[in-house]
Amino acid sequence: MSMTMRRTLLRSTIVAAATTLAAAISTLPAQALDAQWCKDVHIRFFVGGAEGDAFGTIVYNGAKQA
Repeated sequence: MSMTMRRTLLRSTIVAAATTLAAAISTLPAQALDAQWCKDVHIRFFVGGAEGDAFGTIVYNGAKQA
């Protein structure tokens, strides 16, 4: 078997394995969302900076949305 053929076979095998793994992972249920495992968790977030600061407001609103 030539070196080029071996490389092609190895690459094909790797691509097939990666595709199979990606398909298996994408079909798993989102158990964390189904179980609502953190529904009672409260997170405190301190933006820092001056009160009413434009940057602080942006960071705070982003943290709330997250």
